[in-house]
Amino acid sequence: MKTLSEDEYWKERVDERIAAEIKKEKPEAGYDTWQNYWRWWYSVLRRKKKPPFKSQTFKTSEEMVIYIKEKRRAKGLPTYED
Repeated sequence: MKTLSEDEYWKERVDERIAAEIKKEKPEAGYDTWQNYWRWWYSVLRRKKKPPFKSQTFKTSEEMVIYIKEKRRAKGLPTYED
């Protein structure tokens, strides 16, 4: 079992949620649509300027939002903000 950094763990959660959306699974946290889910997650990240954990990858929370959007675009999914 490998030990993940907080950055790696967070990135894996992003990948899992994108994969769930592609598989047409329901979003987490009681959201009715993936659009509402992603907009909610962006808003949670943006509440503070810095990431919610000590990140080696992300200097700001906005960089985390950008990361999610890039991963979504790479899979052909909308970002729900552009």
